Amino acid sequence: MIVRLFEFGPLVVWAALLFAFVRPLHLGRARSIALGALLFVASQKFLIYKIFGGNSFVPDLPERFVNFTGWAYSTCMLLFVGVCAWWTVRGCLLLALRIGACLKGRERSAAPNVALDAQMTRRAFLSMPAVAAGTAAWGIWEGVRVPSVRELDVKVEGLPEAFDGFRIVHLSDLHCSPAARRARTQGIVDVVNSLNADLVCITGDFVDGSPEQRMDDMRPLASLRARHGVMGCSGNHEYYHDYAEWRPMLESLGITMLDNAHRIISRGEAKIAVGGVTDFVAQYNWRRVMEGPDVAKAFAGAPSDACRILLQHQPKHVDVNRVWDVRLQLSGHTHGGAILGFDLLVRAMNDDHVRGLYRDGKLALYVNSGTGQWAGFPLRLGVPAEIAVLRLRK
Repeated sequence: MIVRLFEFGPLVVWAALLFAFVRPLHLGRARSIALGALLFVASQKFLIYKIFGGNSFVPDLPERFVNFTGWAYSTCMLLFVGVCAWWTVRGCLLLALRIGACLKGRERSAAPNVALDAQMTRRAFLSMPAVAAGTAAWGIWEGVRVPSVRELDVKVEGLPEAFDGFRIVHLSDLHCSPAARRARTQGIVDVVNSLNADLVCITGDFVDGSPEQRMDDMRPLASLRARHGVMGCSGNHEYYHDYAEWRPMLESLGITMLDNAHRIISRGEAKIAVGGVTDFVAQYNWRRVMEGPDVAKAFAGAPSDACRILLQHQPKHVDVNRVWDVRLQLSGHTHGGAILGFDLLVRAMNDDHVRGLYRDGKLALYVNSGTGQWAGFPLRLGVPAEIAVLRLRK
């Protein structure tokens, strides 16, 4: 269903642009056909990937080509949004003018100046492609660049005194893919290692693709360094490419994958239990059904006096996790909404959580805005990627 949406949705966008954008420009037959053909190619990123790269979402194509087609596709989509906004605003203004004229008894004066209206539309439409292209270029850059570091203190109920000031580098949604390859992964690793963290936690969506396709791009993760190592949990994208194959590969990179399991970190007599759960799609995945998330199992056998930290890809079920005495939950998945304005939709799908720090009783939840960006939706506008440094405080 989702694949069909991405494959056929752009065809609807292209058809709408032909009618609502190309037609009103009155460019003549030859130029209109050329512009329509250009818009078709720009909008059919997923079809191009499928034909030339073998896969609609993880094509075997050069990184620059993938990012270029991502830019062209994003330009087309932003142009569609701009055209829709233009016709909507124009329609509302004309309706308001007609209503006002009718109320004043001057119905004839409500008729618009057709020539002036067409001229204004044409001028607006001639400028829209440049605005859309520039905005798309900025959004693609924000999606593929090495993220900035965000540092914050997080008060954790029941945190032992010995762990006050404990520093966790939180990464999420790396999405190593044809659009984000080894050099970008290495850049992120270099930044993380410079932070001298106590623990590195990665909350899922490491990769898009199979181990054969992406392992080389992931290899720099083996160089991640922290006093107490690197721990992670799976995200939904790992299951789309068979997590059973990816799990041993991730472990070979030195990442302790917490699949409904935990590890204890001690400082003298004080302890914290870092647990992780599988993603919700594990039990519904079409490749193979796997064990779903189980917080009780994740912390089974953990010392009762250990402060519990949970790694869970999706920022959901906080009320349930609180019952199991989780004091800090680290999540991702939302990409922070990726584009300002998308927050409302993303929030509604993730129990009212989209990015940043939340509190629910004794449980603190931090939702990472994402350290990477899915190549299927390559834009970031107003919501930058991040490498989060969480300093735990009593």
